[in-house]
Amino acid sequence: MKRTLTMLLILCCIITAIPVSAHPSEYITRLEFCRLADKMLIQSDIIQNNTDAVSPFCDTDDKAVVNLFRYAIIAGTGENTFSPDAFLTREETAVIIDRIFRNTDNKNDT
Repeated sequence: MKRTLTMLLILCCIITAIPVSAHPSEYITRLEFCRLADKMLIQSDIIQNNTDAVSPFCDTDDKAVVNLFRYAIIAGTGENTFSPDAFLTREETAVIIDRIFRNTDNKNDT
């Protein structure tokens, strides 16, 4: 239960970083989201940092993106592409949150 509550708190912090304004310039990019999520999930011991992984994407080799891809938390936008500068949509955010819960170890949830 404690682990689940910690994850929910982290996810709320991540989500609040995404404005609901109609102005696209105020949205967070896919890369910015990954950097924020990766840092928070690592600091909370929900995932481990893997600095040796190789990027499967031709348009980014960012370590946060690669780490979240390793945990199947994020995916690309096309064949070998990630689109790091594209704005994250609410739909993508929902999918990522679902993947965080499904693809991280919740066996020790106490």
